Amino acid sequence: MVRLVAVDLDGTLLNKKGDISPYTASVIKAIQEKGIEFVVCTGRDYSMSRKPLVDAGISCDFICASGASTFKADGRIHEEIYFTHELAKSIQESFEKRDIYMELFTSEGRMTNFTPEKARAYLFDEWMDTQIHGKIIHDKKECLYFANVLMETTKQEVKLEEVFSKGTRIYKICTAKMDIPLITGLREELSKINGISVEFSYAFNAEITVSGAQKGAAVGRYAKAKGIEMNEVMVIGDSENDRSMLAMDFGYTVAMGNASESIKELAKFITTSNEEDGVAYAIANYILKP
Repeated sequence: MVRLVAVDLDGTLLNKKGDISPYTASVIKAIQEKGIEFVVCTGRDYSMSRKPLVDAGISCDFICASGASTFKADGRIHEEIYFTHELAKSIQESFEKRDIYMELFTSEGRMTNFTPEKARAYLFDEWMDTQIHGKIIHDKKECLYFANVLMETTKQEVKLEEVFSKGTRIYKICTAKMDIPLITGLREELSKINGISVEFSYAFNAEITVSGAQKGAAVGRYAKAKGIEMNEVMVIGDSENDRSMLAMDFGYTVAMGNASESIKELAKFITTSNEEDGVAYAIANYILKP
């Protein structure tokens, strides 16, 4: 019996327009009505995670920043794992010597080390290029919308000393750049730092959290807090940063039809793609089907 369903957002719950289909929303509400817990587990921060769920009329908890911060449905923080000043400074040094955009997911929102001018150039040129050519967002209008949102909601030219002096907590540090060798080199260098985890959703990005702040571990802790056993958990994902979820011994580990072969090999079950209501298909067939 499944008592908890944990689902990734991009490439999983969301279609290519960034929406949750009415059918998928109805299936999620159906399991919630049966008393089954539903939680989003995403690499996004809370503010960027919440909107598509609100638009679909779904109320649920959120595991954000790849497992570093967990929020109740009403926005209250439930759990957080964050960087020490020393760890964050070591990571910053690797970014700055390559002059790469460094985005911080913090308790006070998104921040970056870039000046407003450099941040704008990055978000409207290079960031859009990575999203469009990396096939995360196919529509240029949609990509421009998100670039504008990021520009308006990301605090620029932030100094780590200022962040830590104010008691702000950093949950995740990330970037994206189409220069694959440069990003690969960054990930390799960072992976040598003790106490952090370096993951990626796509070949052109890097997602850094404190060790223990991965999706799989976060879902495990969330389930335990609810009194739910491992074999009563279903997790659904599509990309490399879902690997920690799909590799764990949960009762149902489900890879999307649009996932890579290496991700599919980890999962016990394969569903349809995110364009074919893959989340709803998995829930309907493995939970709701008599």
